[in-house]
Amino acid sequence: MGYNPVTHILSSPPRPKVPVLNVSRIGEIESWIDKADGELPGLNAFVLPGGLKGAAALHMARTVCRRAERAVVRLGTREDVSDRVIPYLNRLS
Repeated sequence: MGYNPVTHILSSPPRPKVPVLNVSRIGEIESWIDKADGELPGLNAFVLPGGLKGAAALHMARTVCRRAERAVVRLGTREDVSDRVIPYLNRLS
């Protein structure tokens, strides 16, 4: 038999490889957080985004991470989700 382009088109595409989330990455992020907490003054009020463009970009990134965390929690009610993903996203935010 020869090559059939219809079969090629209708066949399911290969699934993308899922990256492995190493537990040590979560610990590394926690170390960065602890270091920053030790060097910065304590927070006694809610932080509002603003100021420099870089700070605003970081606030946006934090928002995206929090949204992703909520989406993964919802996904976890329907699908198997690695127990490493939610803590990782939480530490990123």
